[in-house]
Amino acid sequence: MLDTNIKSQFKVYFEKIVSPIVLVASVDGSESSKQMLELLNEVAEQPDKITRQS
Repeated sequence: MLDTNIKSQFKVYFEKIVSPIVLVASVDGSESSKQMLELLNEVAEQPDKITRQS
């Protein structure tokens, strides 16, 4: 979902995070919810300080 260029840009910003961040999503079984979870998983796997909940 996220290309390498975007991931590299995020990495620069994520290195500056000092406090943990939790991304919370309310999802259902729809295709858009699946896509949202995929995106949140990709974002959350970048730094140690970002986690995902749904």
